[in-house]
Amino acid sequence: MFLIIHGCGDSNPNDALEKPETLQTGWVIGYDENYTAVILHTENGGKKWVVQGDNTQWVGHNGNDISAVDNETAWAALDAKSLNGIGKILHTTDGGMTWIEQILPNAVDSGIKGIKGLSRNEAWAVSLTGTILHTMDGGKVWNVVDHPNVEIKEVNRMDVISYADTHSSINNNIWIVDEKGGDFGMMHSLNNGDTWRAEHIENSVSGSGAHMVSAYSSQVVWAAKWFDGNIYRTADGGESWESVAQVGPNDIDDMCAYSADALWFVQYQSGYAQTGNIYHYHTEDEKVQQFTPIEQYKYEGLTCMNNQTAIVVGYTDVVDPPQQRGLIIITNDGGKTWENQPLPVDDVRLWKVSFVGMHR
Repeated sequence: MFLIIHGCGDSNPNDALEKPETLQTGWVIGYDENYTAVILHTENGGKKWVVQGDNTQWVGHNGNDISAVDNETAWAALDAKSLNGIGKILHTTDGGMTWIEQILPNAVDSGIKGIKGLSRNEAWAVSLTGTILHTMDGGKVWNVVDHPNVEIKEVNRMDVISYADTHSSINNNIWIVDEKGGDFGMMHSLNNGDTWRAEHIENSVSGSGAHMVSAYSSQVVWAAKWFDGNIYRTADGGESWESVAQVGPNDIDDMCAYSADALWFVQYQSGYAQTGNIYHYHTEDEKVQQFTPIEQYKYEGLTCMNNQTAIVVGYTDVVDPPQQRGLIIITNDGGKTWENQPLPVDDVRLWKVSFVGMHR
């Protein structure tokens, strides 16, 4: 049964003519009470979600990230709960009927924190401790990408944009955020990982590093810092960063840039109520719209299509009264209403979401 939930903000009048597109295929990743990854899949825009994979093979490895490429192809990144444990990368090329665990290099010594699939064969990944991985053959071989001139201490998120340079060569622009990297916590390669640089976002009293990133193009990228309610943006490929918007304190837990001038993002602000917020921001009117569809839920994952369509996943720790642990909600009207999609599982914390054709 679907529930329509009304938001507490208004649609941007400047975007009123932009119509939502129909998205069908997507994946969500989270974890159960045994700290074991759970993967959900839909082929009809979330009207029906099904559990995929044999997660008895992943016990003790929670879901960190998911990346959809096409209707048949997706990549998943798994953490490792045990001390000094090693994470996993899973790959499907048959729509999730089978998820294949891939062999990782010996250099990987922690959980896999982020992953971004570019095609059926190419993907980038990064471990919690900063081991950068790249495959060009569907994961048969994952190569370690060295970054000797920059140190990465603790990764939270990554993003990758492919673009053609002036010589018509295809380059991968890779962005990795380091929570403990201080004011230079944005790690960036403009050339397929051949060289790296640490970019300065903004001075902060706490010295917190970058926490979140969403790249729209090789030039326009959005970011947030650890325990910081500011939204930062670069329009020159990371040469300079500017604070463009601000919400309350605490981390921005995920963001999705669907244009050079606008994005959706989610945040959990600490408190007894444990209520998360969903936001939409556009540089044209410098207005942050806030939506709180369901109280007592933390929103941890986000993907979007445009100013009208966004999908958010999360969970609650409140069990009195008993209620569904995980949550998937979607808006197709710019946040005016949110549809709570039915889930095949009750006790799963949902973490990240990715849909084919969307911007995450």
